[in-house]
Amino acid sequence: MPNLDEVVAVRLEPQCSLSFLDFSITPRALGEFLAVDTENHNHLLFDLAVAYLAFWPIIAACSVEAAEPEAPFKPEYIIPQIVLQFIKNRQGIHGIRYFSTSTQQGPPSFQLGTNYVFPVQTIGENGLCDVLVEFFHATVPMAWQLASTIRWTNEAMPGVPVDERVELIPGNPVRYGDTAFATMEAQLNRLRASRVLPDYARL
Repeated sequence: MPNLDEVVAVRLEPQCSLSFLDFSITPRALGEFLAVDTENHNHLLFDLAVAYLAFWPIIAACSVEAAEPEAPFKPEYIIPQIVLQFIKNRQGIHGIRYFSTSTQQGPPSFQLGTNYVFPVQTIGENGLCDVLVEFFHATVPMAWQLASTIRWTNEAMPGVPVDERVELIPGNPVRYGDTAFATMEAQLNRLRASRVLPDYARL
């Protein structure tokens, strides 16, 4: 878990249709999906399971936590970097969605614990990627310390899945609306997104 007092967050709004490899379904989530009685969708679940098993070696290799998070070189990141380089050189695929190794999720809330990565294509003089700037608009960056001073009622959190359950501590699911992450998300949802400015690169 990072030092939240040093975290600065933004909300991104895609400005075009984006395609990505979806590695975000955990084995636990897949197991719960397959356990559901879906007589009319058995073939769809079978196709999903086959595709998942085909990709599982790559998903597993990209999901290993770093044994030494502070080390300058992390061998656990070698395979993820190779996959990211493949994405960078591949036309028509813009990024990867993958599940977080910091949370334990199951349906329907497993998407609360997913991450996205979009490789940098260029580095301009202003420190920004000219390609990614066209992909997204962003809100003004907000410091975690500022967002944590705001108190919301559930009704004041439009667009936030307040009743979903999330496991920030394994084995201890809590209501997402009761976490500081929901507070940050609610505040960012109230901000207008616009074209990314060069000043953002210095934050």
